[in-house]
Amino acid sequence: MEAAAEIPALNIPPEEICVIHAGPTKRWLIAKQIWDVKYATQKRRVQLARGREYIKAQNRGFLGGDLLGEIPPLSALAGRPNTQIAISEDKDETPKKRKNLAGWMWGRMGGKEDRQKEDCKEPVAEGDDHVTPTAGEI
Repeated sequence: MEAAAEIPALNIPPEEICVIHAGPTKRWLIAKQIWDVKYATQKRRVQLARGREYIKAQNRGFLGGDLLGEIPPLSALAGRPNTQIAISEDKDETPKKRKNLAGWMWGRMGGKEDRQKEDCKEPVAEGDDHVTPTAGEI
């Protein structure tokens, strides 16, 4: 392994640590604008759901909780006024099942071939379930 002095990531001057650089900040802001447009409807839906939760919690008198003085991340269930509502909303958003058209067509074609083979077979007479080969057939 290389020496620590030869690895550039390990040789950052102390005055450059925790300094905000313009390049990465601009890239982040541009990406944020794109995502804000792309996910605007989902964001609004979540905001409305949280607003309804907050109103329900206010009506029940529950807003203090056990987190007095703490501010959990916005995505954490601990910061939600009612965790049961958040969990039930998460379960409600199950993905819809999509129909597999290619698999359906493949199954239909294979089934059609099987039905044609069954129709072409000669019916077996009763009692002739087991046919023993003769000496010439072996």
